[in-house]
Amino acid sequence: MPVLCDLPPVAIEQDRFHEIDRTVTGCAFAAHNSLGRFFDERIYQNELSERCAHSGLATRSELPIRVSHKEFSKIYYVDFVVENSVPYELKAVQALTGAHCNQLLNYLLLLGWRHGKLLNFRPPSIESRFISTTLNHAERMSLAFDDREWVETCPEDALLKGRLLDLLSDLGLFLDVSLYREALLKLMEKDSFGLQDVEIHSSGRVLGFHRMCLLNHETAWHLSTVRDHFETYGTHLSRLVSHSNLRCLHWINLNHRQVIMKTLKK
Repeated sequence: MPVLCDLPPVAIEQDRFHEIDRTVTGCAFAAHNSLGRFFDERIYQNELSERCAHSGLATRSELPIRVSHKEFSKIYYVDFVVENSVPYELKAVQALTGAHCNQLLNYLLLLGWRHGKLLNFRPPSIESRFISTTLNHAERMSLAFDDREWVETCPEDALLKGRLLDLLSDLGLFLDVSLYREALLKLMEKDSFGLQDVEIHSSGRVLGFHRMCLLNHETAWHLSTVRDHFETYGTHLSRLVSHSNLRCLHWINLNHRQVIMKTLKK
């Protein structure tokens, strides 16, 4: 099993989700009114847990989710789970961002849940955001590949491609891009250079160093999840290669339902 959790998730209908959420959100506002807005997340987590328990809801804090594939393993921790069925991510930041939404969506997809919520305690009034998905496991495992512009020039190229396809066949698509990147770096650590500083230059001047995933001295790889402005993104990656000593860069784009693999040459 690539995903393990010691709390078997319970699937619930949307009406039940909103029923639970009304109670949890009420407890969150009460905690915010009592404590104010300047504590760390853990303080609000502990207070919310106590208030939810008094309201008759079973809760679990820091629920671990272990994701594994061959020698790669990573543990995520869900901040707060109510009634074994509703995950919450608690924040104490200036404002919620897309990264926070993606974090919770990643948890939903890993555990097969449909609904969750972000709660941010830092603003003067609690900021919240519902996160939902209709994706199921079968849809995430439906992979379409486009490797017409992928060019293999060394053994490491074939290894990277093979291990990527194996990883996606095990974990599926739509998960957080950093998970795939970490997994690939681990899977390739004995056969590639890994993360290295690459010299960047312009008009004969060295501008500094940029950290990249390297297969060897001449070849790098880049993983993205671009859905809009795909060609523009590729143009800027080509510029990156042109200002380095690299010969080429393998660009892997996980566009949710399609995996596009391109080799960008200098």
